[in-house]
Amino acid sequence: MKFRASPLALPVPSLLGALSLCGCAVEPALVPDTPDTARQAACRVAPPPDSPWAPLGLCGAPAWVDSGVERRLHMLGALPGIEATAQQKASAYLGTQGPGISLGLVLDDGLFYSRGFGFADVDRTKTPDENTVYGVASFTKVITGTALRSMLEHPEFSTANRPTSLDQPVQTWVPEVQSICPPGVTACAPSPTNAPITLRQLVSHTAGMANELYNPNSNLGNTFDLTESQWMTVLRQQTLAYTPGRFEAYAGIGPELEGLIIGRTALTQVTSANGLSTRDTFNRYVEDHVLAPLGMSSSRMTPPTIAQGRAQNWSVVWQTIGGVSYPFFNPAPAWTDPGVRSMAGGNGGLYTTVRDLSRFMGMWLGNNGMGVLSPAALADMRTRQVPGTEVPTSADRCTQPDTPTSNGYTVNNGGYSLCGRAGTFGVHWALPNCTGTAPCDEMAHNGSNGVWGSQTWLRLAQGLGATVLVWDRSNRPDPSVGVA
Repeated sequence: MKFRASPLALPVPSLLGALSLCGCAVEPALVPDTPDTARQAACRVAPPPDSPWAPLGLCGAPAWVDSGVERRLHMLGALPGIEATAQQKASAYLGTQGPGISLGLVLDDGLFYSRGFGFADVDRTKTPDENTVYGVASFTKVITGTALRSMLEHPEFSTANRPTSLDQPVQTWVPEVQSICPPGVTACAPSPTNAPITLRQLVSHTAGMANELYNPNSNLGNTFDLTESQWMTVLRQQTLAYTPGRFEAYAGIGPELEGLIIGRTALTQVTSANGLSTRDTFNRYVEDHVLAPLGMSSSRMTPPTIAQGRAQNWSVVWQTIGGVSYPFFNPAPAWTDPGVRSMAGGNGGLYTTVRDLSRFMGMWLGNNGMGVLSPAALADMRTRQVPGTEVPTSADRCTQPDTPTSNGYTVNNGGYSLCGRAGTFGVHWALPNCTGTAPCDEMAHNGSNGVWGSQTWLRLAQGLGATVLVWDRSNRPDPSVGVA
């Protein structure tokens, strides 16, 4: 059960594209507190197409209309097309009697639009909405990266214990990584020089770590089934895929290590931490220092119940009728998070809603860290952490899958992703269409763990964001439309 690319059938980038095409995304007239005359002048230079003020004979809004209200009115014209596209995609993915999908469009001043499709309850009477709780799987990595980045700025954690720079070595907090072998070596004695991995390399998928660890004594297979002790045993058996920083390969072990570092650092700082595991203290740190300050009151790092607003769990059977495959959904027994007792929390343990996630997205859209991150940290998280120039070749082990159709390979109970040139990640945010060293304006991440799926996209230059949350145990072979 990998944290893999999501098979979501709702293309978030196309939703944002629809907003852009309607002329609502980039409007020179929309400057807060700009006098009406200046708005009119800006409109004459670059008039927004299909302006909702056109029927009134106005190019821009009256002076008394707040720029945020004006912008929302401009965007109303895009909603019918967006809703039709979303309905078509949701119907194709779910059929007419499937589980739930919730989507939201976010502006710099908050959630603008949300819609649910399918059903959120066992009786198929309730449509999911912006308050329905889903797991977001791998989007949790961005939350974990945010928590780690915030820890750099919290003085209540003594500098003797907490990270103060992303360039610090991981072995400062996790000395066990000294047992990881250098590239090409499958057995070695522990040494500080074996795996000189930094925090920056962890958060940018350039450390050369495995994507997941397998339990050799369990049919369940991976990180979900490993306690911290078991996880650490398998970690010590690992081999780096390449010299840290040389290439990039998607690695779920990175945020799991980050969660361990946060948990170990917070263990002596969190109130009433006695008897808590590092997973517990990691969860509490995220909830206290990320979720709570943003008002994400429906979000948590442990699985909610149906009574707490969680989307219903379903099972699916595919049947072929007339040569076409159709999904048939049935309510499934209560599902509990297999990662509750494991190390998977930092990798995929967040449960949230569209409304709560819009608040998290709003940090970047509004350039306001809300007490979670400083402006410098917000910018850093959307900056390419390890820009690379070297392209791996067929001679590099990390380009050789186990089979021609697989997307990775296995060494010493570690499952590795294939590698590419470094430079597509900030602090866990994927940065599509971005080059150079300046902060990037486009950020994305999706996730799927076979139970829940998510896809989130931000375009800061346009002040727009979109997110889709979905119950994802359909195993439908739809192509990914986003980034891992």
